[in-house]
Formats: sequence, structure tokens, C-alpha cells
Amino acid sequence: MDSLSGVVLLAHDGQSIYSLAAGFADRAKRLPNRPDTKFNLASVDKYFTRIAIWQLSQAGKVATSDTVGRFLPDYPNAEVRAKVTIGQLLSMRSGMGDFDDDNGRTYRAALLHLRSIDDYLSLFARDSLHFAPGTRAEYSNAGYVVLGKIIERASGESYYDYVRRHIFEPAGMRNTGYFTRGAEVRNMATGYTVDPIVVGDTNPNATPLKERRPNTSLLAFRGSSAGGGYSTAEDLLNLSRALFSHRLLGVAFTDSLMRFRNTGPGKFDWDGWLGGAEGINTLFLLSSTGHTLIVLSNYDPPSANVYRPKLWEQWLPQWLRRQ
Repeated sequence: MDSLSGVVLLAHDGQSIYSLAAGFADRAKRLPNRPDTKFNLASVDKYFTRIAIWQLSQAGKVATSDTVGRFLPDYPNAEVRAKVTIGQLLSMRSGMGDFDDDNGRTYRAALLHLRSIDDYLSLFARDSLHFAPGTRAEYSNAGYVVLGKIIERASGESYYDYVRRHIFEPAGMRNTGYFTRGAEVRNMATGYTVDPIVVGDTNPNATPLKERRPNTSLLAFRGSSAGGGYSTAEDLLNLSRALFSHRLLGVAFTDSLMRFRNTGPGKFDWDGWLGGAEGINTLFLLSSTGHTLIVLSNYDPPSANVYRPKLWEQWLPQWLRRQ
């Protein structure tokens, strides 16, 4: 059976209670996935961006009520400058769309030129808002790119340097980073997809490929504050430990980050992020019970998503009933 290629890790209070590594990081070389294999995270990087914003808020450098214009007075869209707040960017209620609204053509054409947060901004910064800020929610990679630029302006560091110095290093995430496309990086998983887009077929109704193909041609040169960095299950467990022990944020700001609400005897709530793209599917979930679920897959969704109901929504309530 070839349904999962990746790593699954379930922990409680920072200690692993279930782990699995399956499939190949490199199918051609028959190199197996391991607990320390580096996987593309897709949108799980957004959680790093959220942590960075709350760190800067804790330091008094930003507030969720601040508008984009406070930090980016040169942002091309005047409505975004004046009306969109950091809080709306975080909650995806800003009205900003994405940078692949034209079926991905602009994004795919620019992949090898995307080397900085500014490069990503250039894809959409002049676009109109999809709706009035705060009136509804819509998933927005563009909004998290803008948050990355705000982090740069508020901190005086590049986004990549900020998360490395203030999140990865303090948390002990030694195998996490924004590695560039084509770089020689040890123990990194290649993504494999059956999506026809990898062979240039953009028809949304196209038949999936019969064999998995490497997704390398679909990757940006470098990831951003919206996604595309790399990490391991072990490093993400270290991030969970750092958050639960308040090494990255104080108690109040950790609570604001995680937003646990449905808590109490026999109940639990979760926070975190899910990511997915061609040849990538990832979960990083934190529970009010002290559990952490990490699933990193180098296959298409839902290869990782299937583990969320299996280990989280079914197994965890059973564990709670036994306490």
C-alpha cells in the first residue's frame, strides 16, 4: 500500500507516544524517510509568522489594531494601507486574495525569481481587495506575505533572519530553514505528485498521472512567510515544547497565539496549521491537553490529512475518557 510517505509523530507533554516513518525521501535512490528527514512544510510556515507577530506584539513593536500603512507607507494599494489591520491579516479577514488567482500562471512564471518577501509582494501588491476588510474570511497567502514584510519593518531584520534567530534557534530547531531550490541539503525529502500540473496540464478536470513525479519544477526558489520552508518532525516537536514551556512567548501571549476555548473535563481544543500542495501535505497541531500531532508527507493531500481524524478526533477523546 502506497498511501503515506512521510513521518507521523504524536506526543504528550513533549514526550513521543506514537511515531512512524514510512516511504522514501528519494524514490530513485531508495532513501527512506526518517524522523529527522526535512520536509517542505507548505502553509505550516504561517504558524512561524503568527509566533513572530505575537513576539513583536509582546515587545510593544506592533499591535493587532495597527494598519498596514503604519509599517508599509509605500504599499501600492491605498485601501490596504489605510484599512487593513494586522489582526485582519492574521485571521484572513483582510479582503486580500492570493498570488495565483489567474489559475497560478503569474506565480508559476515567477517561481525562480521568488527569493525574498519583496519578490512575493510584487506578485499582488497592486491588486484590488476582494471584499471590505473585516466583513468575511477568505484564505489568503497574500496576507501572510504582507505580515512577513511587517515583521521585517518592525524588527529591522529580514523575515528569514528573524524567524531563525527568534524562533528556530531558541526552540532548538537545528534542521529547519528556508532552503533554496536546487541547494544540496542533506536528508531532504523530494515531493512526489500525481497532479497533471507537473507535466504542464492546467486543466482542473485532468486525469491524475499514473505514476508519481517529483514536484521540484513547481517549487519557488525560496519559501516565504506564507509557506515553503522546511523542517523535521523532531524540530516541530521542539517548537511545541518551546511554546508549551513559554520559552518563545509569555503566558498571556502564548494563550493569545493558541486560542484554546473548548476546554475542561473530557474536552479539548486545538491550534496549529495544515499545509498542502502538489507532493506536500503537512499537519502541526497543538492541543489544550498538552498533545502535539505532527504529520509530514511528501505525497499529495490527503496523505497527511487522513491522520488527523485517525489520531486526533478519534484516539484523543478515548484517551481523555480514561483520565
